[in-house]
Amino acid sequence: MGHSDRYTFVLSMDRMDVSHMARKCAAIWNENSDPSWQGECLMGTFANDSIYPPAIMPDLLVRLWTEWRDGRFTEEEAQAELDELTAYVNASTEAKPKSDFWRGTF
Repeated sequence: MGHSDRYTFVLSMDRMDVSHMARKCAAIWNENSDPSWQGECLMGTFANDSIYPPAIMPDLLVRLWTEWRDGRFTEEEAQAELDELTAYVNASTEAKPKSDFWRGTF
């Protein structure tokens, strides 16, 4: 059986930070283009913990951040939507195949 990993998400007007222990990455706001990611690779950080969210996960997080940043979500609403997204990722992670054949693959 796996273990629980706690990730921290911090939203500000100019950046969205995602961290887990020593691993950190950030999306940096660019006014006239898509945000740019810096630091550790987000999907690589998840994979390091045997978490395989959908490939669009960075885009989903940016969408949530943008909604909050543009005032369409309160902090509480953004947290509720983040909780929904992480519940989905957690359920998907928990549902990974567990047979001997697949162990070590996921």
